[in-house]
Amino acid sequence: MYFNKASGQVFISASQKNKYLLDPLIDTYGGRVDPNNQKGDAFKYIMYRKKELFNMVDNYFDKYPLRTMKKNRISLIKEFYEAILGINSKDLELLNKWVLFTDRWEKYHN
Repeated sequence: MYFNKASGQVFISASQKNKYLLDPLIDTYGGRVDPNNQKGDAFKYIMYRKKELFNMVDNYFDKYPLRTMKKNRISLIKEFYEAILGINSKDLELLNKWVLFTDRWEKYHN
C-alpha cells in the first residue's frame, strides 16, 4: 500500500506466483493483474482507482479488518483524497492538512 504524489493516487497491490489466485480479485474489486518480473513467473494484483479503493475499504476491510500495522494505512485511504488537495496549495490550512496526513501515513512503519 503506497501513494504517488505526482499522480494523486493510492495503490494497493498483492503479489503471487500463481496468476489464477489473483484473477478473481478483478471481478470482485476491480484492478488488474500484471507480470511482476520479466520471467513471467510472478504476478502482481494492483488497484488504484478511487472508486475501487473505496469499495474495497467499505466492503472488505470493514468486514475483515487487518490485524497488522497496515490497518492504519487502510483507515487513511479516504482521507488521502481530501489531504492531497493541499500538496501544492498556498492555503496554509490545506498544506498543513497534507503535512499532518503524511506524518500519520508514515507512522505506519513505527
